[in-house]
Amino acid sequence: QQPAYQPDNQGQQPAHQQPAHQQPADQQPANQGQQPANSQEFRAASKAQGRSPDAKTETTYDDQQLCHKIPNSTMFKAYQSTSAANQQADIMAHAHSDANIFNSTNNQGHTAAEKRLAYTKPAATDAKPAATDASKVDTRAKVGSIRNSLGKLHDKQDSAATTTIMRQMRQDGDGYKGA
Repeated sequence: QQPAYQPDNQGQQPAHQQPAHQQPADQQPANQGQQPANSQEFRAASKAQGRSPDAKTETTYDDQQLCHKIPNSTMFKAYQSTSAANQQADIMAHAHSDANIFNSTNNQGHTAAEKRLAYTKPAATDAKPAATDASKVDTRAKVGSIRNSLGKLHDKQDSAATTTIMRQMRQDGDGYKGA
């Protein structure tokens, strides 16, 4: 018998055949493998570590920003709220995926809608902030994008990550309870 063929790279796949969810070591952040300490670190980890095979990392046009359907702060808190590695992996992979990120020129409007959803009812003596017709439309649109994102995660997940995120949204504010 002849010995099995061994390529020059000792059986490793060539770089162009590496799984899509892995980035070359020189493109990974220094804290890879460590738990993110805050939402900014979570954002960087979910974007830079190639956690998702369908990661969205660039906009189409210069005037656009990458916007989250489910707020990054909610995704981070959901990630922190579970010790189940499979849920954390699903949440991390989903956070900066095509299913949760979209291009927009109106990130401030999306953030304002997120804040309205996270609004917690004050004591009975406090006045509720007035909502304009435009803010109601923006908030309904935000709810629609959150539902879209959760539906896509539900179809792909290997865990109960969707439930963990929905529980976190309910804890984040009263606006999510009716969504």
